[in-house]
Amino acid sequence: MAQYGDFFGTLDFTKICRLWRDHNELFKMVDFKDGQHALLKCNFNERQQPDENGNTHYLMAACKKDERREGVNYYIGDNFKPSQNSQQKPAPQPAPQSDNDSDDLPFD
Repeated sequence: MAQYGDFFGTLDFTKICRLWRDHNELFKMVDFKDGQHALLKCNFNERQQPDENGNTHYLMAACKKDERREGVNYYIGDNFKPSQNSQQKPAPQPAPQSDNDSDDLPFD
């Protein structure tokens, strides 16, 4: 089962730029305060098996399988793994209980 947390990896902007140039229908133009931005929907998926470098996840441009075109590389990042920090995070501890009643406040 997938565990979500902090991941470390890289995006291939060359592939993203190629998708923009050749398949800009995958992008949605959205108006922001500072102008238009091109947004690309992505899927962050877990690999069936980690690769030889310990990478456990990959990122690809979201596109329905029946709309994919032959010869187009939709993978824009394929080397993600849990960061060292996410593997060593301690479990959250409950807040300490006070021996004082909530009615015994130090002010009026």
